[in-house]
Amino acid sequence: MAIYRREKAEGAGWRYVRVNLGPGRRGAEKPPYYIRFTIAGRRKWSEPFQTLKTAQEAEAGLPGVIEAQSKNLTLDELAQQRNAKRVPIKAAVETLAARWKQGTPPKG
Repeated sequence: MAIYRREKAEGAGWRYVRVNLGPGRRGAEKPPYYIRFTIAGRRKWSEPFQTLKTAQEAEAGLPGVIEAQSKNLTLDELAQQRNAKRVPIKAAVETLAARWKQGTPPKG
């Protein structure tokens, strides 16, 4: 995924130009900004963003949205599916503390 903006090219109309970001680079100063991404093998453009920061935040969250959409899930359902077999730290600590109270030495 990348962030682009539209520029007027002489004699060619409007063109999308990639915004160069990274160490020592400044992003383009004129909005709107667009994100180019792929869903089901097709390249698509996002709706315009008015600031570079909002475009970057949207770009950071887009992979999770695309994965959830491909599985016909919401973001919350995808997070629950990813964390289904995980034991929360709080529950693990409570279990360990209960074992210590019973006098069982820690394993490992």
